Amino acid sequence: MESLSSLLKPISSRPEKGRKGYRWQEKSLEAIKKLADGKDFKGSIFKCYKVDERRADIALNDCEELGKMFSRYFLKVYSELNKI
Repeated sequence: MESLSSLLKPISSRPEKGRKGYRWQEKSLEAIKKLADGKDFKGSIFKCYKVDERRADIALNDCEELGKMFSRYFLKVYSELNKI
């Protein structure tokens, strides 16, 4: 009969899977990391991605291209995109 540790070894060696979230949640976390003051406006950035992920991506790309990696600029561009 096999020992208990040899039976449990395959189970314990499996990698733990992280919590699977929605795509907009993952993208908003990446945006928060990229933006210099992202943690201050975390809730607003999450809401932008939840409401319209595509426009939030466009706003983030605009921030990256212009070198203005600040949450206020991101939110300004996002709100201007929503007016269109």
